[in-house]
Amino acid sequence: SGGLLKIGETDRSMDKILNSFFAQALNVLCETADKSINSRLRIPVRIFLDDFASNFTIANFDKIISIIRSREIYVSIILQSLSQLNAMYGDYKAATIINNCDQRIYLGGQDMDTTRLMAERLNLMPNTVMNMPLDKVYVCQRGKEPIFADKFDISMIKELDL
Repeated sequence: SGGLLKIGETDRSMDKILNSFFAQALNVLCETADKSINSRLRIPVRIFLDDFASNFTIANFDKIISIIRSREIYVSIILQSLSQLNAMYGDYKAATIINNCDQRIYLGGQDMDTTRLMAERLNLMPNTVMNMPLDKVYVCQRGKEPIFADKFDISMIKELDL
């Protein structure tokens, strides 16, 4: 089961508290993993950080994301473009963060730096990536060939009566 922490997109008053929350959560997860025999969590944890670059900066995130995978702790960051990440963390730290992401899901966009990075990973020309159909997505996972797939239409799911 999972939990949801919803953060307002326009209210920045809680950024310091949220930074502390995520830093502490990741620290506790690492400490818990380190106490186990194989230094791994018994139940893997995945944290999804939607609209990551328009929220708050997590202190030392470039270092944290580099060490947590071996402990069965995974973070999925969701960005509009790489320029947002560069603006938050600087080019060097942003590159470290991107290089430690095992999956990349590209929904399309207009940022040429992001397009070029994806085109290189996909072994395609940048204009092919830039002009991808709006109903498609590229999915890249470390150690696997990229997939060109249909976007999932969430409107097709009927509400569940719980």
